[in-house]
Amino acid sequence: MMTIEDNKNNNPIAGKAKESNSTEKDQEENGRKSIEDDKEKITKLMQTIDDYKNRWLRAAAENENIRKRFTKELKDSREYAVSEIAKDVAELKENFHLAKTSISQELLQDKHIEAIYRGIEMIDKLFNEMLKKHGVKPINPIGKAFDHNYHQAIHHKPSTEHAPGTVIEVIKSGYMIKDRLLIPALVSVAKEPEEKPTATN
Repeated sequence: MMTIEDNKNNNPIAGKAKESNSTEKDQEENGRKSIEDDKEKITKLMQTIDDYKNRWLRAAAENENIRKRFTKELKDSREYAVSEIAKDVAELKENFHLAKTSISQELLQDKHIEAIYRGIEMIDKLFNEMLKKHGVKPINPIGKAFDHNYHQAIHHKPSTEHAPGTVIEVIKSGYMIKDRLLIPALVSVAKEPEEKPTATN
């Protein structure tokens, strides 16, 4: 006697349906695996793209910093290329200025000395124009607070008219080139007057 199960096994249509269902399941499973594989590949690809993007951004930022630094160094080299020559000219200018101020009015009564004085005055003026042309300007700290970045104290003099630490005399002018110190000013600085000891009986 044939059972229902035997009938199913012997039925070719039922066998094909079972085989078809198995194939669909396999295809569905393979499709899911394929989608998961594709998602994984896309994720890795996006990570790679982000990595290259970050590298490119870092390289671009570094190149921009190098460009800015090079531009600044080039600008500085152009602006301050004359620093050493300007320093020498400023020193010479100061020497001529000191020579000019050392000639008294009495000596100027002599025509020969007056002629020398006028020559020194002319050279001093030429030096001033030359320095100004290249962005060199004198430091005039009279009445200002002493600043060790721009001034060099030669004397400390007691003063009742000025606050301690005030520049009260410029012995030798200092000079700036653009925004940089070329030569510090030699100055005298005020200090507290010394108290006289009181007489005792």
